[in-house]
Amino acid sequence: MQLLINPISILQSRLRCKFRRYCEALAYARNRITASQANDIIYNCQAAAGWYPLETVSVDRCLDTALFCHWEDHPELEGLVQSACARVASKWSSEGHAEEAAVDWALDLVGEFAAARGITLTEV
Repeated sequence: MQLLINPISILQSRLRCKFRRYCEALAYARNRITASQANDIIYNCQAAAGWYPLETVSVDRCLDTALFCHWEDHPELEGLVQSACARVASKWSSEGHAEEAAVDWALDLVGEFAAARGITLTEV
């Protein structure tokens, strides 16, 4: 009986993994992907793509820093941080810089983006 259980559990695990990946692909195709699903896809595609990020800028970390050190909460702040992080990520060239430099740059852009959109952020 033990000989049959292992192949069955292996098959179940593989089917669960395939189903999860199809769900992620469907969510991506329908433009309804969650942050968790997107992170899973990025992680799972690293080997196939042949790249592994060593430095990243996180919207969550940048938002936390913005709220703790720079501005009070504002309904538009998360969107501004998202835009700033996307800009930094598209322009960043790493020469051994730490994540803090990317976060600082993104936070500088948040202020610029807010001013350009006529949004007043209250400093902490």
